[in-house]
Order: sequence, then structure tokens, then C-alpha cells
Amino acid sequence: SITDSTLGTGQASLGGGGLYVEGGKLTLTDTTLSGHTTTGTSAPGAGVWLGDAVEVTVTGSTFSTNVATGAGGAIYVEDGDLELTSTDFDLNEAWWGGAVAYAGGSGLALDTCTFDTNTSTYQGGAVGFEVSASEDLSVDSTEFVDNSTLKYGGAIYAQDAGTVKIVDSSFTGNTSSDGGGVFVGVASALGVTGSLFCANQADSSSGGG
Repeated sequence: SITDSTLGTGQASLGGGGLYVEGGKLTLTDTTLSGHTTTGTSAPGAGVWLGDAVEVTVTGSTFSTNVATGAGGAIYVEDGDLELTSTDFDLNEAWWGGAVAYAGGSGLALDTCTFDTNTSTYQGGAVGFEVSASEDLSVDSTEFVDNSTLKYGGAIYAQDAGTVKIVDSSFTGNTSSDGGGVFVGVASALGVTGSLFCANQADSSSGGG
């Protein structure tokens, strides 16, 4: 576990400029990861790279100004379970999943988090969730403000998910070509409860919210 720590300005050619973790369990508490980069072609996870069925819990932490040439400016999950609570993401950048990119494992849960001014080139300005085995995405009491991408899902992009569940969350000022706030390509079930969508923008004709 890592507690009350600051990890800054790491660099990696393949992924995991701040942390690279395969398997086992990891807990991050009250920790800041900022200024990390990946330099290789399409290298994911500038802040944190996670794989091999790792189980990760992040609480009360901050991810800022991490930049990946591939997916997941702050965090990239190749294979794992990721729970984020009371954690802030701002000014992170990536090809897809500007702050968090999730590609497989047993699910992604966001609770009481803030995503502010994260950007991606292709999809998921703040969060990209693209899986192949119907994993679930849960978003609870989380704020998405001024995130952007050039293509799909200014705040959230989800494809081939099991259940996408959004509860008591807000989406404000997020922009993309399609799905200014949220873009869901294919999901077994989509549920939105008690959430606010305001001033999001889709530059094409599809889904400003």
C-alpha cells in the first residue's frame, strides 16, 4: 500500500510512468501522482499501468497533468478491478480515456470523484471503458466538468459493457463530436438515476447530453 505520498514527473517508454503493477493488490490513499508521461508509440498509463488481474483501491488521491501517448493519462487498466473513491483527476491527457482507460478485468467503480478538464484525442475525454467480456461500469456521486474529446464521449465512453450505472452524478460543460456528456456504444443495460446533464455539447447531431 502507498499512503500520504507524492509521486511526480516519472517517465516510461512502454507504460506506467508513476507505477507499473501486475497482479496482487494495491491500495493508494491520500497520494498524488502528477506530471508523469509515456514516450513510446501508443504507450498507455502515464500515471499508473495495471494488469494481470490486479485489485486496486484508490481513496482520497489526486491525479494531475499526466500525459500518455496511448490510453489512460492517469490510469490504464489492462486487466484488473479498480475502485476509485473521493479522488480527483484534472488536466490529464491521452489518446483515449483522458484520465482513466479501462480495457478488461472485473469492473470499474467511481464513487465521489471529480474529473475536471481532462482530454483525449479519440474517445472518453475523462473515462474510456472498452471491454470484451461485459464488465460493469458504476458511477456514483461523481462530477465531470469541462472534459473533452474529438470523437466519442466528452466525459465517458463505454463500449461492450455489461451494466453501465450512473447515480447522483453531474456532467457539465463536456464536449465531443458524439455524446457530449456520455457515449454508450453497446451495453447489456444502461441506468441513469438522479443525475444532472448541463451545457454539454456534441459537435455532430448525436447526443449533446
